[in-house]
Amino acid sequence: LVILSGNCHQWSADFVNQLRKQAQKCSVTIIALTDCHAPSWLHQESHLGVDGYLVKPVATDILMSVVESARLRQFCCF
Repeated sequence: LVILSGNCHQWSADFVNQLRKQAQKCSVTIIALTDCHAPSWLHQESHLGVDGYLVKPVATDILMSVVESARLRQFCCF
């Protein structure tokens, strides 16, 4: 599981692809953590290649669900 954090306007699809290659896992889960609340941020970032987005603040149960989902996804790959 990789969680990107920071300015959502600084992430690129190339960066996400490099992360996937370095992980060399068929099921690496990449989530973007952002504090961008404007409705337009999703459209601007929709072609990043990430598996999902979380908007800060993130509730504990949501974060635990994402971690469990990523764990199961990785387990099913092997």
